[in-house]
Amino acid sequence: MEISFNKMVSGLGAMKIRAETFLHKSKEVLQYHNHGAGTQNAMDYDDEINSADVDIGESKETLMARSRDEYMGNAIANGAIKRIKSNVVGVGIKLKSSIDNNILNLEQEKKEEIEKNIENLWRMWAESTECDWGRQSKLSHIQSLAILTALIDGECFAALSFKLNPGELFGLKVRLLDPASCINPSDVGDKDIKNGVEKDKNGIITAYHFKKNKTGSETTKIQVHGNKTGRKNLLVLMEKERIGQRRGVPIISPVLEILHQMRKFTHAELMAATVNSYFAAFVENETEETKQQSPFRIINGKHATLESGIISQMAPGQKIKFPDSNRPNSGFTKFMETMSTHIGASLELAPEQLLLKFSNNYSASKGALLESWKMLKAKRQWFTDDFMQPIYEEFLDYCVAMDYIDLPGYEDPFKRKAYQKTQWFGQAQGSLDPLKEAKAAELRIKNNLSTSGRESMEINGSDIDDNIEQRGREVKKMKKYGLINNGKSKKEKTKEGEKNELT
Repeated sequence: MEISFNKMVSGLGAMKIRAETFLHKSKEVLQYHNHGAGTQNAMDYDDEINSADVDIGESKETLMARSRDEYMGNAIANGAIKRIKSNVVGVGIKLKSSIDNNILNLEQEKKEEIEKNIENLWRMWAESTECDWGRQSKLSHIQSLAILTALIDGECFAALSFKLNPGELFGLKVRLLDPASCINPSDVGDKDIKNGVEKDKNGIITAYHFKKNKTGSETTKIQVHGNKTGRKNLLVLMEKERIGQRRGVPIISPVLEILHQMRKFTHAELMAATVNSYFAAFVENETEETKQQSPFRIINGKHATLESGIISQMAPGQKIKFPDSNRPNSGFTKFMETMSTHIGASLELAPEQLLLKFSNNYSASKGALLESWKMLKAKRQWFTDDFMQPIYEEFLDYCVAMDYIDLPGYEDPFKRKAYQKTQWFGQAQGSLDPLKEAKAAELRIKNNLSTSGRESMEINGSDIDDNIEQRGREVKKMKKYGLINNGKSKKEKTKEGEKNELT
């Protein structure tokens, strides 16, 4: 038995040597084992690899409910989401028609005329409630609600429907749908439907299922594309993070726990500070006899309580003690700022932008804004690509079909795409030092690094054509009233005259 045991020990030792030799030779395995794939210091990892339907789909309702709760009751979460919405959409993303003349080969004047006509039609529709299914909102308000919904819930659905109400010019309507109403039908059968999203045998999303009403479980099916025309019936504003993903993830999902604990900590500190703000005192009794005696005067058979100006003689052996107040907590601000930095890192928002607290110098604050602006520009591009551009293309199709505008050759698919080419511009980044920004823009234009149109959009979100036309009208009026003579104002003329006299 002893020999057998020794052999077993020897065999185990040999196995250990072989394993160590293998790890030594395979450096990659050794390093990853020590820095991520090991189990000694990572026992709380979930090491299972799941599909997007499992990781996201099975948690979708919980994430959406918790995200909505934090948005409604957490100042940091609410502010972060609104900050992104205000910078991406702001007062509304505007259209700049920019048809591709390399395909159309139009005269320049004709090209500009068509672009102007398209923009006028778009403004007539977008700046009225005719664009809204509910006949309440302009397109800029729909934009704000759409991106707000996408940030809070993870996605936003928009149906492109037709309904010409009495007195209206345009029948195309945008109808936003609540993501919570996207559910599985009662009879799924053998179809690939999960979380209300249906895929075909090739894994392509073909339809979404929505509740017909808030209380019932009956659903209606909306095809993504029309079977006959191929037109888009439904837009899905969602940023994907996984291959095969069906539903979106709320933007604050990675920091939900941090936000929740911060909310509880804030509430506890507020409550403690409120309680400690009350004037409170405790009477200490040194003997049994003093416990039977009140330190305060008796008025109308009742003991008088502490209040302003009361001076009361106390019985021997009694004394008043006031509790020490340690509120506000000295570490509260530092802790909240640190956690806000973590949240900002997840949301790609600099702490200054997240908290609207620009207490650093100009360079640091400008750097923080620039870093945040990278994310905000990417979000705006995503929003215009997935929401604004498809709506515009459907709008232009409608206007051509209704003979509201004549676009020669529009039935040709290539020319149709050329007519639909656009630029979108919205809320400008803003400036900490407007003079520096204006000089920098002037230098970029002068050295052909940018254009007046692009700088106009980025500095204050305006259209260069509108600026030129308005400026022309202003100059003409100033000449009429003698404020400008030969392109120079009276002030400039006076300075030039004084300079000539000196020379």
